[in-house]
Amino acid sequence: MTSNLWLLIAILIAIIVLGIAFFLVDKKRSQKVDYRNLFVMGAIFSAVSVPTNNNPLLILGLIFVAAGLVNFNKWEQNRTRWSDLSKEERTVKLWLMLILLLVLIVGIAIFLID
Repeated sequence: MTSNLWLLIAILIAIIVLGIAFFLVDKKRSQKVDYRNLFVMGAIFSAVSVPTNNNPLLILGLIFVAAGLVNFNKWEQNRTRWSDLSKEERTVKLWLMLILLLVLIVGIAIFLID
């Protein structure tokens, strides 16, 4: 149980750090909502919540899916592609993805060790 608590604390800290980093990166420019990604994220949340019996995640996923479907006509106009990003933005986002991957690997390792 103690290792699960440490895992949850580590994940929470990683989410906070990544959230602050993304906020600081995207603070420089205003960006519209990418409804297609919102829909995909909602579908993933919903799919993960059913076998884990996580009702709050299911509700959040359904809200994201609904918001994505309501704005279906805006899917392509607000889309930001990797090629549209500047070199600096690509570097920062690549580092953030690598850090997230490292946190995921450490979390899985801690889970399997216990």
